[in-house]
Amino acid sequence: MDTRSLLYFCEATKDYNFTRTANRLFISQQDLSNHIARLEKEFNCRLFERKPRLALTYSGQCLLEFAQKYQIDEDNIRALLSDIKEKAEGNLSIGCSLFRTSIAMPSLAQKYHEVFPNVHLQFYSRHSDELMNLLLSGRLDFTISIDRFNHPLIETDILFHDSLYMMVSKKLLLGHYGENYADLLPGEGESAELATFSDLPFLNIMSVHLIDDIFRCSGITPNYMISVSHPPFARTSLFEGIAASIVTKTVYLHLKGILSEDILFIPLVMPPSMELHPVCFIRNTKKHYSKLSRAFHDMAVNYFNELLEDN
Repeated sequence: MDTRSLLYFCEATKDYNFTRTANRLFISQQDLSNHIARLEKEFNCRLFERKPRLALTYSGQCLLEFAQKYQIDEDNIRALLSDIKEKAEGNLSIGCSLFRTSIAMPSLAQKYHEVFPNVHLQFYSRHSDELMNLLLSGRLDFTISIDRFNHPLIETDILFHDSLYMMVSKKLLLGHYGENYADLLPGEGESAELATFSDLPFLNIMSVHLIDDIFRCSGITPNYMISVSHPPFARTSLFEGIAASIVTKTVYLHLKGILSEDILFIPLVMPPSMELHPVCFIRNTKKHYSKLSRAFHDMAVNYFNELLEDN
């Protein structure tokens, strides 16, 4: 069996569009079609239905399941042989959530690179359900995200228990509540009800479900003044005097030391009906747990512990 053809077949199932897949792989569409035809000839079956749109046949579904297991086995033997060589070099494919952990990855990557300069880190920022599919298919070595799936092939290690904060500027509070806005702020060690500030304009991050969830579970209709597709952490100052936003403790711990003193982070009371899953190190037990992955795990544990100690 031609393993390159098998690889191209797997890639084609990600797009279900031969032109798009060929462009992504930097090959011609004819070359991709030839690889698919070679597999169909070898196994004497059709792998794709071409009409009304491109889709896998049942034979194609069976081959895809085999191909994904094959790729995991290939990754495992490479990782195992790399461990035997005792050389700290290779690649790690790491999943991270869009909102809760992606902001930590640059710092973690820097710490890891100082110890393992010859390891190439590839980060994939996705929603947790997408990350789980990538992990189970063998395309990721592990993820640092939330685990709400309870899958038998998944091993989970809790790194960090998160919470929610309202990030708001004193300027915005002053404009809405006057000089007495400080009376609304919770005392040290206390949290505020979101309803206290429900009339403020808020920044809506459309790719993040947590924000909608806390408003919904608190029974509040949000006053979304601005909507953005992804978290604008690098451009926070653009929204300081315009809208408040909801962030996790993970984000708060990273931003608190680099933003102006005008920015407040107000801990919020979690509605009883809202469940906030902890940040976890998650791996597929079918994949070889290499020393490079274990080293990243240990650094992540220390990293989040240090964040909590500095708080």
